[in-house]
Amino acid sequence: MLLKGLDTPISVVNVLDFDIDFKKMIDKLRNGYSEYEHDAYLTQKNKIEILQAHMSPNELDKIENDVWIKIYKGEIPDCDLPKIFQSVPNDVFLKISSLQPTRMRLISECELIWKGGVWEIHRIPCDSFQQSEATISTNDLDYRLIARKFKELPEYLFDEDLQKILIQVGNKVKEFNNSVRKLSISIHHTLILCIPGQVSSNSPEGIHQDGMDYIVSALVIERNNISGGTSIVYGADAKTPLLNITLHSGQGIFQPDKGTELWHEVTPIALINPNESGYRSTIGFDVLILE
Repeated sequence: MLLKGLDTPISVVNVLDFDIDFKKMIDKLRNGYSEYEHDAYLTQKNKIEILQAHMSPNELDKIENDVWIKIYKGEIPDCDLPKIFQSVPNDVFLKISSLQPTRMRLISECELIWKGGVWEIHRIPCDSFQQSEATISTNDLDYRLIARKFKELPEYLFDEDLQKILIQVGNKVKEFNNSVRKLSISIHHTLILCIPGQVSSNSPEGIHQDGMDYIVSALVIERNNISGGTSIVYGADAKTPLLNITLHSGQGIFQPDKGTELWHEVTPIALINPNESGYRSTIGFDVLILE
Protein backbone atom coordinates (compact mmCIF):
# COMPACT_ATOMS: atom_id res chain seq x y z
CA MET A 1 0.00 0.00 0.00
CA LEU A 2 1.57 3.29 -1.11
CA LEU A 3 0.11 6.71 -0.43
CA LYS A 4 0.86 8.81 -3.51
CA GLY A 5 0.73 12.55 -3.95
CA LEU A 6 2.86 13.22 -0.85
CA ASP A 7 6.26 14.91 -0.79
CA THR A 8 7.25 12.27 1.76
CA PRO A 9 5.73 8.92 0.71
CA ILE A 10 4.58 6.35 3.24
CA SER A 11 4.43 2.67 2.40
CA VAL A 12 3.29 -0.47 4.17
CA VAL A 13 5.91 -3.20 3.75
CA ASN A 14 5.41 -6.93 4.20
CA VAL A 15 8.03 -9.47 5.24
CA LEU A 16 6.34 -12.05 3.02
CA ASP A 17 7.79 -10.14 0.05
CA PHE A 18 11.36 -10.59 1.36
CA ASP A 19 11.87 -14.34 0.71
CA ILE A 20 11.53 -15.17 4.41
CA ASP A 21 9.87 -18.15 6.05
CA PHE A 22 7.88 -15.94 8.38
CA LYS A 23 6.38 -18.75 10.46
CA LYS A 24 9.87 -20.02 11.21
CA MET A 25 10.97 -16.49 12.03
CA ILE A 26 8.06 -16.05 14.47
CA ASP A 27 8.84 -19.34 16.19
CA LYS A 28 12.50 -18.41 16.61
CA LEU A 29 11.69 -14.98 18.05
CA ARG A 30 9.01 -16.42 20.32
CA ASN A 31 11.57 -18.82 21.74
CA GLY A 32 13.86 -15.83 22.24
CA TYR A 33 11.39 -13.73 24.24
CA SER A 34 13.06 -14.92 27.43
CA GLU A 35 16.13 -12.94 26.30
CA TYR A 36 14.20 -9.66 26.30
CA GLU A 37 14.89 -7.33 29.21
CA HIS A 38 12.53 -5.10 31.17
CA ASP A 39 12.51 -1.51 29.90
CA ALA A 40 13.02 0.17 33.27
CA TYR A 41 12.88 3.63 31.69
CA LEU A 42 9.27 3.17 30.60
CA THR A 43 8.28 1.95 34.06
CA GLN A 44 9.86 5.08 35.54
CA LYS A 45 7.96 7.22 33.04
CA ASN A 46 4.74 5.54 34.10
CA LYS A 47 5.53 6.45 37.72
CA ILE A 48 6.06 10.07 36.69
CA GLU A 49 2.72 10.16 34.87
CA ILE A 50 0.90 8.79 37.91
CA LEU A 51 2.50 11.41 40.16
CA GLN A 52 1.70 14.23 37.77
CA ALA A 53 -1.93 13.11 37.48
CA HIS A 54 -2.32 13.67 41.25
CA MET A 55 -0.77 17.14 41.34
CA SER A 56 -2.31 20.52 40.70
CA PRO A 57 -0.94 22.81 37.95
CA ASN A 58 0.52 25.06 40.63
CA GLU A 59 2.31 22.12 42.26
CA LEU A 60 3.64 20.92 38.92
CA ASP A 61 5.07 24.36 38.16
CA LYS A 62 7.23 24.14 41.28
CA ILE A 63 8.94 20.91 40.19
CA GLU A 64 12.04 21.38 38.04
CA ASN A 65 12.58 19.10 35.06
CA ASP A 66 15.76 17.89 36.72
CA VAL A 67 13.64 16.08 39.32
CA TRP A 68 11.60 14.27 36.67
CA ILE A 69 14.78 13.33 34.81
CA LYS A 70 16.34 11.87 37.95
CA ILE A 71 13.21 9.79 38.58
CA TYR A 72 13.25 8.63 34.95
CA LYS A 73 16.89 7.56 35.22
CA GLY A 74 16.22 5.72 38.47
CA GLU A 75 18.41 8.07 40.49
CA ILE A 76 15.59 8.87 42.93
CA PRO A 77 14.27 5.66 44.57
CA ASP A 78 10.58 5.09 45.24
CA CYS A 79 11.13 5.42 48.99
CA ASP A 80 12.15 9.07 48.52
CA LEU A 81 9.10 10.07 46.50
CA PRO A 82 6.75 10.75 49.49
CA LYS A 83 9.27 13.28 50.86
CA ILE A 84 9.44 15.13 47.53
CA PHE A 85 5.72 15.00 46.69
CA GLN A 86 4.14 15.57 50.09
CA SER A 87 0.71 16.54 48.71
CA VAL A 88 0.29 13.24 46.88
CA PRO A 89 -1.88 10.69 48.75
CA ASN A 90 -0.15 7.64 50.22
CA ASP A 91 -2.19 5.19 48.12
CA VAL A 92 -0.61 6.69 45.00
CA PHE A 93 2.83 5.62 46.19
CA LEU A 94 1.49 2.11 46.80
CA LYS A 95 0.22 2.06 43.21
CA ILE A 96 3.61 3.23 41.96
CA SER A 97 5.46 0.53 43.88
CA SER A 98 3.15 -2.17 42.44
CA LEU A 99 3.71 -1.27 38.77
CA GLN A 100 4.78 -4.14 36.53
CA PRO A 101 6.86 -3.79 33.36
CA THR A 102 4.80 -3.50 30.19
CA ARG A 103 7.66 -3.28 27.69
CA MET A 104 10.48 -5.76 27.19
CA ARG A 105 13.17 -5.01 24.65
CA LEU A 106 16.52 -5.65 23.01
CA ILE A 107 18.62 -3.38 20.82
CA SER A 108 21.21 -3.86 18.10
CA GLU A 109 23.03 -1.57 15.70
CA CYS A 110 24.65 -2.00 12.32
CA GLU A 111 25.98 -0.12 9.34
CA LEU A 112 24.95 -0.83 5.77
CA ILE A 113 27.59 -0.02 3.15
CA TRP A 114 26.77 0.02 -0.57
CA LYS A 115 29.45 -1.86 -2.50
CA GLY A 116 29.29 -3.35 -5.96
CA GLY A 117 25.56 -2.80 -6.24
CA VAL A 118 24.69 -4.60 -3.00
CA TRP A 119 24.48 -3.78 0.70
CA GLU A 120 27.13 -5.10 3.07
CA ILE A 121 25.96 -5.42 6.69
CA HIS A 122 28.38 -4.72 9.53
CA ARG A 123 27.06 -5.19 13.05
CA ILE A 124 28.58 -2.75 15.54
CA PRO A 125 28.51 -2.74 19.36
CA CYS A 126 25.77 -0.69 20.97
CA ASP A 127 26.62 2.23 23.15
CA SER A 128 23.88 4.21 24.86
CA PHE A 129 20.86 4.97 22.67
CA GLN A 130 19.77 8.59 22.39
CA GLN A 131 17.20 10.20 20.11
CA SER A 132 18.74 13.66 20.25
CA GLU A 133 16.52 15.06 17.48
CA ALA A 134 13.27 13.43 18.58
CA THR A 135 10.20 15.66 18.83
CA ILE A 136 6.73 15.33 20.35
CA SER A 137 3.63 17.27 19.35
CA THR A 138 3.14 18.77 22.83
CA ASN A 139 5.38 20.94 24.99
CA ASP A 140 5.96 18.13 27.46
CA LEU A 141 9.42 16.92 28.39
CA ASP A 142 10.58 14.34 25.83
CA TYR A 143 12.52 11.72 27.78
CA ARG A 144 13.86 10.17 24.57
CA LEU A 145 16.40 13.00 24.48
CA ILE A 146 18.10 11.29 27.44
CA ALA A 147 20.72 8.61 26.72
CA ARG A 148 19.43 5.13 27.58
CA LYS A 149 21.15 1.77 27.80
CA PHE A 150 19.41 -1.45 26.73
CA LYS A 151 20.41 -5.09 26.54
CA GLU A 152 21.93 -6.04 23.19
CA LEU A 153 20.28 -8.53 20.86
CA PRO A 154 21.97 -11.95 21.17
CA GLU A 155 24.03 -12.87 18.14
CA TYR A 156 21.85 -15.85 17.25
CA LEU A 157 18.89 -13.48 16.71
CA PHE A 158 20.93 -11.23 14.41
CA ASP A 159 20.28 -13.91 11.86
CA GLU A 160 19.73 -14.33 8.12
CA ASP A 161 16.07 -13.29 8.36
CA LEU A 162 16.89 -10.04 10.15
CA GLN A 163 19.66 -9.34 7.66
CA LYS A 164 17.28 -9.88 4.74
CA ILE A 165 14.95 -7.30 6.27
CA LEU A 166 17.85 -4.88 6.78
CA ILE A 167 18.80 -5.17 3.11
CA GLN A 168 15.23 -4.44 2.08
CA VAL A 169 15.18 -1.41 4.38
CA GLY A 170 18.37 -0.20 2.68
CA ASN A 171 16.82 -0.80 -0.74
CA LYS A 172 13.75 1.16 0.31
CA VAL A 173 15.91 4.12 1.32
CA LYS A 174 17.65 4.02 -2.06
CA GLU A 175 14.28 4.25 -3.82
CA PHE A 176 13.97 7.77 -2.45
CA ASN A 177 17.65 8.70 -2.24
CA ASN A 178 19.69 6.77 -4.80
CA SER A 179 22.94 8.53 -3.90
CA VAL A 180 23.02 6.92 -0.42
CA ARG A 181 26.14 4.83 0.17
CA LYS A 182 26.19 4.27 3.94
CA LEU A 183 23.48 3.89 6.55
CA SER A 184 23.43 3.54 10.32
CA ILE A 185 20.50 1.47 11.58
CA SER A 186 19.33 0.94 15.16
CA ILE A 187 17.10 -2.11 15.55
CA HIS A 188 14.59 -2.38 18.37
CA HIS A 189 13.02 -5.72 19.27
CA THR A 190 10.12 -4.97 21.60
CA LEU A 191 7.48 -6.98 23.40
CA ILE A 192 4.52 -5.02 24.78
CA LEU A 193 2.70 -6.87 27.55
CA CYS A 194 -0.90 -6.31 28.57
CA ILE A 195 -1.05 -5.84 32.33
CA PRO A 196 -4.57 -5.39 33.80
CA GLY A 197 -4.98 -1.91 35.26
CA GLN A 198 -1.96 -0.47 33.43
CA VAL A 199 -1.56 1.26 30.09
CA SER A 200 0.35 -0.86 27.56
CA SER A 201 1.78 1.10 24.66
CA ASN A 202 4.86 1.21 22.46
CA SER A 203 4.24 4.91 21.92
CA PRO A 204 4.18 6.39 25.43
CA GLU A 205 5.36 9.79 24.13
CA GLY A 206 2.16 10.14 22.09
CA ILE A 207 2.22 11.74 18.65
CA HIS A 208 5.88 12.18 17.76
CA GLN A 209 8.81 12.11 15.37
CA ASP A 210 11.85 9.95 16.11
CA GLY A 211 14.42 12.35 14.69
CA MET A 212 15.68 9.79 12.16
CA ASP A 213 16.07 10.13 8.39
CA TYR A 214 13.86 7.09 7.82
CA ILE A 215 12.03 4.67 10.07
CA VAL A 216 10.24 1.36 9.86
CA SER A 217 7.80 1.80 12.71
CA ALA A 218 6.83 -1.43 14.36
CA LEU A 219 7.22 -4.29 11.95
CA VAL A 220 4.72 -6.58 13.64
CA ILE A 221 5.92 -10.07 14.50
CA GLU A 222 2.78 -11.24 16.26
CA ARG A 223 -0.35 -10.06 18.04
CA ASN A 224 -1.64 -12.37 20.76
CA ASN A 225 -5.04 -11.88 22.42
CA ILE A 226 -5.08 -8.11 21.99
CA SER A 227 -7.11 -5.30 20.49
CA GLY A 228 -5.74 -1.85 19.67
CA GLY A 229 -2.18 -1.23 18.57
CA THR A 230 -3.32 0.87 15.62
CA SER A 231 -0.59 2.75 13.75
CA ILE A 232 -1.49 6.30 12.73
CA VAL A 233 0.57 8.67 10.57
CA TYR A 234 -0.46 12.34 10.68
CA GLY A 235 0.19 15.35 8.49
CA ALA A 236 1.86 18.65 9.37
CA ASP A 237 -0.74 19.65 11.99
CA ALA A 238 -0.11 16.41 13.91
CA LYS A 239 -3.89 15.95 13.93
CA THR A 240 -4.98 14.96 10.42
CA PRO A 241 -4.52 11.20 9.80
CA LEU A 242 -2.87 10.25 6.52
CA LEU A 243 -2.74 6.55 7.35
CA ASN A 244 -4.68 4.65 10.00
CA ILE A 245 -4.01 0.92 10.05
CA THR A 246 -3.83 -1.99 12.46
CA LEU A 247 -0.81 -3.84 11.13
CA HIS A 248 -0.96 -7.62 10.82
CA SER A 249 1.91 -10.00 11.44
CA GLY A 250 4.68 -9.31 8.93
CA GLN A 251 3.62 -5.73 8.19
CA GLY A 252 5.45 -2.52 9.04
CA ILE A 253 5.36 1.12 7.93
CA PHE A 254 8.31 2.64 6.09
CA GLN A 255 8.47 6.43 6.05
CA PRO A 256 10.84 9.39 6.15
CA ASP A 257 10.83 11.12 9.52
CA LYS A 258 13.27 13.90 10.44
CA GLY A 259 12.67 17.17 8.64
CA THR A 260 9.31 16.07 7.25
CA GLU A 261 5.73 17.07 8.06
CA LEU A 262 4.90 13.53 9.15
CA TRP A 263 4.03 12.61 12.73
CA HIS A 264 3.09 9.18 14.03
CA GLU A 265 1.92 7.12 16.99
CA VAL A 266 0.57 3.68 17.85
CA THR A 267 -2.44 3.34 20.12
CA PRO A 268 -2.35 1.30 23.37
CA ILE A 269 -3.30 -2.38 23.39
CA ALA A 270 -5.84 -4.17 25.57
CA LEU A 271 -6.69 -7.78 26.32
CA ILE A 272 -9.47 -9.44 24.33
CA ASN A 273 -9.84 -12.32 26.78
CA PRO A 274 -9.02 -10.96 30.26
CA ASN A 275 -8.33 -14.48 31.52
CA GLU A 276 -5.41 -15.04 29.15
CA SER A 277 -2.12 -13.25 28.55
CA GLY A 278 -1.75 -10.82 25.68
CA TYR A 279 1.14 -9.10 23.95
CA ARG A 280 2.33 -7.39 20.76
CA SER A 281 5.78 -8.23 19.41
CA THR A 282 7.48 -5.86 16.96
CA ILE A 283 10.79 -4.84 15.44
CA GLY A 284 11.49 -1.16 14.76
CA PHE A 285 14.24 0.28 12.56
CA ASP A 286 15.76 3.77 12.95
CA VAL A 287 17.80 4.77 9.89
CA LEU A 288 20.35 7.56 9.61
CA ILE A 289 22.14 8.43 6.36
CA LEU A 290 25.90 8.60 6.91
CA GLU A 291 26.99 9.09 3.28
